[in-house]
Amino acid sequence: MKHFFRHLFLISSIFICFLLLPCAKAEATGIVDSGTCGENLTWELDDEGLLTIRGTGEMKSYNMPNSEYGNVAPWSTTETPVKKVQICDGVTVIGSRAFANCDKVEQLFISDSVTTIQDQAFWGCAGLTSVTIPRSVKAIEFYAFWGCKNLTDLQISEGVESIGVHAFDNCPSLTRIVIPDSVVTIKENAFYYCIGLKEYVVSESNPNYQSLSGVLFNKDGTVLIDYPTNRGGSYEIPDGVTDICSLAFANCSVLSEITIPDSVQNIGAEAFAYMGSGLLEEISIPNEVKKIEEKLFQGSWCLRDISLPSSIEMIADSAFLGCSKLTNVFYGGSADAWASIEIRDNNTPLGNARMWYLEEKTAAFHGFSSDTMDDTGDPCWRVAFYCADGEQITVIAARYEQTGRFLNSEKLIPESGIVNTFYFPDNNDEIICVFALKNDGFIPACAASSSASP
Repeated sequence: MKHFFRHLFLISSIFICFLLLPCAKAEATGIVDSGTCGENLTWELDDEGLLTIRGTGEMKSYNMPNSEYGNVAPWSTTETPVKKVQICDGVTVIGSRAFANCDKVEQLFISDSVTTIQDQAFWGCAGLTSVTIPRSVKAIEFYAFWGCKNLTDLQISEGVESIGVHAFDNCPSLTRIVIPDSVVTIKENAFYYCIGLKEYVVSESNPNYQSLSGVLFNKDGTVLIDYPTNRGGSYEIPDGVTDICSLAFANCSVLSEITIPDSVQNIGAEAFAYMGSGLLEEISIPNEVKKIEEKLFQGSWCLRDISLPSSIEMIADSAFLGCSKLTNVFYGGSADAWASIEIRDNNTPLGNARMWYLEEKTAAFHGFSSDTMDDTGDPCWRVAFYCADGEQITVIAARYEQTGRFLNSEKLIPESGIVNTFYFPDNNDEIICVFALKNDGFIPACAASSSASP
């Protein structure tokens, strides 16, 4: 009798485990449609929206749903929407656009026989919240998971080697991306417009990539690949970085300050674009940069002040397109040198800004602005001041009553070679005058006031 119950328990356990397998072949009930999707592959869709792919080999590639060229995935036209996808053991390749715009899909199981997820395979699957890429997958191709807008949990297993161009573009609900050490290739803008992203985590043993303070770099730290879009505050790029990739800081509207070291030589197109009405108001381009690339600041109308080095030889098309609040350009050379720079089309805001030719001045003010808030949120006066490289200048901020009676003064020592920004409380009953002094002598044409001088 004991042996009978032991065998009964064993048989029951096997049966239960069989039922729990994601791709267990059970008696076909409630199947609403079926067909083939590869030379040795079949598909079935049941009345609850479960789509199961079985067989061996590669899935077919398809066109986008509603394509005028036909050849669309057959399950994209069924009356029953696909809600769950099971890619069973034996399938090796998930075909291009196989599940594109299946926006009702909420669950996805990929067996560990799959080696490739082809381009746009899960494009626009907005219902997906969790995706696990199994260890068998070697390549995630371009735009594979574009527009999975509710994807919050992404697990890239050890074994994945390549992540394609824009593979996870427009996945705004992702907040953290973990890169295992097997990933040796991350193509351009693989995680672009992940606007909720706060952190990259890279395995320490990854041979090609690393994360420094949550920012994605190449292994030796010379190339800044991508800054998490939703990481705010100020950021100082580490010294030794030579290249900033295209779109690296794009859409970073919560980033208030960026410090770029002198080691940077190349800044990719659109690297600081699309910040809109964000927090970044000023930026200084270092001396080794020779070209302002296409659309570098496009759509960043928050930008007010920019410092450009005399090394600049060309400003590419649309570099400042849409920078409607650009007020001051601090250029490290002379007016003649600026005139020799090749400035291409669609850079009207640059032409409308006030030019400061810093080679011709020891110091320069751009004047006061009263629409900037300080760290406390209170109104304040803001003045940007340039001190030439190697010069020692003292800035004096003096306060007066409206009657002209002196109240007090503050001595400030600006850093040389950069644009310094100072903030002063906005008291309606006071006048603030700022003067630049060199060797205790007043520098002509270097004074600014929040009101008429007393």
